[in-house]
Amino acid sequence: MQIKTMIMSGILLSLGIQSATAEQILSYQQGVEGYQGTLSVLFNYGRHQTTQYDTHYERWTGTHRNYNIERFTLDDASLAGEITQATLTFYRVGGWVYHESDIIVRQILDPDNLGSGYPTGWKQGDGFRSGANLESRDDTTSPDTKWRLSDPDGPDDLNVDYFQGVLRSIAQSPSFRPVQSDPVGTVYTVDVTADIQCIQQGLCPNQGWALTHVDDDANLQHVTANSRYAEAMYRPKLTITLADDHMEPLVLRSLPNGASLAAASATANLSLTTNEPAICRYDLSPRVEFNEMRYILNASADRLDHFGLWNNLAKGSQYSLYSRCQDSVGNTTRTPHVFHFSVSNTDTDGDTSSGGDTGTGADTDTGADTGTGTGTDTGTGADTDTGADTDTGTDTDTGTDTDTSADTDTGSNPLENQTYYIRTDGGTHDECNGLSNQAYSGTGLNQNCAVSHPFELLPPYKEPRIKGGDTLIIADGDYRIGYTKDLYDESNTACSSFYPYGCSMPALPSGPSAEKPTRILGENWATGCSTRPKLVGVERLYQIFNLKDADNVELQCLEMTDNEACTAFHMHGFSNPSNPNHNLYLDTPYRCNRDSYPFGDWAEKAIFAHNSDNVLLKNLDIHGFSSRGITAGGISNWTLENVDIIANGSAGFDSDVAGTDDDSNSGDLIFNRVAIKWNGCVETLDRQPVGCWGQSAGGYGDGLATNDTSGNWIFDQVDISHNTSDGIDLLYNIDGTIKITNSRFEGNAGNQVKLSGSRAEISNSLLIGNCAYFKDQPVTAHVNHCRAQGAALSLSYSQDDSKMAVFNSYITGNGDGLIGIGSRGRPALTSDNSLTFYNNLVKGDVEFHTPTDRTFFVYTESDSNQVMNYHFDYNQIGGLIKFPVNHPDCPSGANDICLAPQISGPESGAHFNVQPLSSNQGVNSGYLAGSEINGFTLPIVDIEGYQRNLDGGNDIGPYELH
Repeated sequence: MQIKTMIMSGILLSLGIQSATAEQILSYQQGVEGYQGTLSVLFNYGRHQTTQYDTHYERWTGTHRNYNIERFTLDDASLAGEITQATLTFYRVGGWVYHESDIIVRQILDPDNLGSGYPTGWKQGDGFRSGANLESRDDTTSPDTKWRLSDPDGPDDLNVDYFQGVLRSIAQSPSFRPVQSDPVGTVYTVDVTADIQCIQQGLCPNQGWALTHVDDDANLQHVTANSRYAEAMYRPKLTITLADDHMEPLVLRSLPNGASLAAASATANLSLTTNEPAICRYDLSPRVEFNEMRYILNASADRLDHFGLWNNLAKGSQYSLYSRCQDSVGNTTRTPHVFHFSVSNTDTDGDTSSGGDTGTGADTDTGADTGTGTGTDTGTGADTDTGADTDTGTDTDTGTDTDTSADTDTGSNPLENQTYYIRTDGGTHDECNGLSNQAYSGTGLNQNCAVSHPFELLPPYKEPRIKGGDTLIIADGDYRIGYTKDLYDESNTACSSFYPYGCSMPALPSGPSAEKPTRILGENWATGCSTRPKLVGVERLYQIFNLKDADNVELQCLEMTDNEACTAFHMHGFSNPSNPNHNLYLDTPYRCNRDSYPFGDWAEKAIFAHNSDNVLLKNLDIHGFSSRGITAGGISNWTLENVDIIANGSAGFDSDVAGTDDDSNSGDLIFNRVAIKWNGCVETLDRQPVGCWGQSAGGYGDGLATNDTSGNWIFDQVDISHNTSDGIDLLYNIDGTIKITNSRFEGNAGNQVKLSGSRAEISNSLLIGNCAYFKDQPVTAHVNHCRAQGAALSLSYSQDDSKMAVFNSYITGNGDGLIGIGSRGRPALTSDNSLTFYNNLVKGDVEFHTPTDRTFFVYTESDSNQVMNYHFDYNQIGGLIKFPVNHPDCPSGANDICLAPQISGPESGAHFNVQPLSSNQGVNSGYLAGSEINGFTLPIVDIEGYQRNLDGGNDIGPYELH
């Protein structure tokens, strides 16, 4: 879409933020209305960048093609609600159109590990191979610092159109066409609605747009302004239109909520905070509508904070006051918010409160009298029973309520942690309080029974109806999570078919401590988890569980998936009709519907987390999501135990959180008995992988990956295999540690294991680098076989004193090599860097990309001074292998065995059997188990837990014959 208009008399008005009835229009233009959030940079001549121009320049092709980058920092307001339209506007300021061309505006999709440091990195310098963080460097000597979709890291690396692979396809991108006769002030506007919606949904990073020309012989010099142009009114402008506001005001926090006031109190101070400007009223009954409520809360100047008083308090009494709020366009609270408090009796100082309010408008108190003290209810408006309760205000609270209607007296202290129950035959939160594992009887309100769905306790767009430290136990059965017509839609939730992807549970409340976590459990969580409740994401749902800012949380014994065999943007890397693989884009049956409601029974991910500490994920089955299984960055002290993350369309466990610059991790990150497999593939409803796609097709495919990170990463008994890119990608581990034991990595299309950091150790593990596994497989749509050369093990020494070790492992592969070593952004390796390599079975093979060549054993281009320390001995090394000059060979140590390992086989297909035969010369030939070498300790058991050294020797490799 292109709109061309003209500024008359040189006058241009910035839209700022306007209100047209309830519609909201926001504009972002550098220096206008105080906005300072743009970035403009020109890339040309291969990898040269400059921030000196104040206009756009479109000329040349190939390695000299010019790309004009424009990026806008977006605030929360721009990504809230339903985005109905977004446009980018550019202005003619002069220059010359020597040869016309469409100027295409292509969103930067960042599929190649550019990371969230990318935008700010652009500002770091001008010149060839400078600035742009690490990404504009010549990367012929180090992997994965790239602009393009597939990076050969070879001598000809710069002799390509370097930027093409990280941009949205030409077919999906808007354009405009300046002509020389356009006067100064001409406005060129393109539609970027889909781009902004993609950013809002977390599927695209906010990396900006690249303006470039379509015709190779184009020549347009300094025609349109960039964000550094002297006159602000001519700078590029991003305009976002948000739909009419249908959202009711939400209460963010309130007081009092469950408090017990001193016996001498005569007045209760009421306060609440809303998420938008509003007017708030309150009354004694939840049935009173907003306009009929008798009392008004005084509002602050911005109408976000609201205050009031409740007078004439009586000792020993309980009070429930009900509040509704209304925003400026008339949206009104549906479920009233509750101020719930009590006044102590002089005879008892204990808390007589009957329930703490959740501060969300989601209070489930319906007036059931749950008093446990000995005072007398004075009937002063504090008793708010709403059912058929015959309470007349003279009820004497004795701990045994005589009301016989929908009373929910459980005798429990509501300030203590509660256990709630969810089952498919339960009721709504109005019908059942959730505190008893019983079906709903079918009649009455506020019954002592289970609720029917997680939304009843964790309502979309509202605060949770549980508090931190509570437990939710979910019975077996299928639960549809997301917008559901006639069940969870506009009639009874804040969800809307206009933006159903946000119809999800709110962020879980943090547990008060590590000892009192908030827990979501399947009903068989304590008995081995033989069956799990199934949570099915639908209608483009963002995620099943939101752990943003959530600490002290447990999720156990749950299955999470969706019910559609699709992934977002499948094969979009071939969307350009001129692409030779365009037919794959046209013919794929696996692309999710993202265009209109109903979107279908698919969801993006199981779990989203950011800024989250002390989380346990146990006995989870996560599979078949369109994007990621788990997105979790900025986390600390997480444990995954007995978790499967299988066949998610883009990646498995992704710690790179789009749109944030604080997704580095810390603490202990523990993965015990975790399977991360077939990610980058679509999953059929019978749980088979299909449509596997890699980066050149527009996919991703890492099993586990991070942005820049720290932390102590611990992997034991993990299986990370058959992902369409790297298995583990911890290349961006800056100063953390990594320990991998008793694990399997096989058939990943890139590197099997990619490590960095201050210290890393691998033992008793299998690194089977058959990186071309997906070639000619029926499950394959299009995969980059042996991406980034496909070394089985990539080690990058990020610190001058980084040390790494590999013990009792099996390494093979058909990438260009078996072990690649780098210095991770430092000029070179140092004499304090070391690799200790003992008791390993190593078998070379034919190199996939060059069948006449063999895989190398160890290689680096980061050690020109040859100061790296290699401690190699007691290994068995052979097969089709080569030994580069000045690198470890065989024998490196006096006790190395230079023969190919004799193993059981097969050495093909989806599962290699690499157990050694009893005739293998490495049997009983290893260094003594339990020995310490260079600060590392050799394992005393094998990969299966069998004791080593029992028969008088330690076998080389992960298996001890027994």
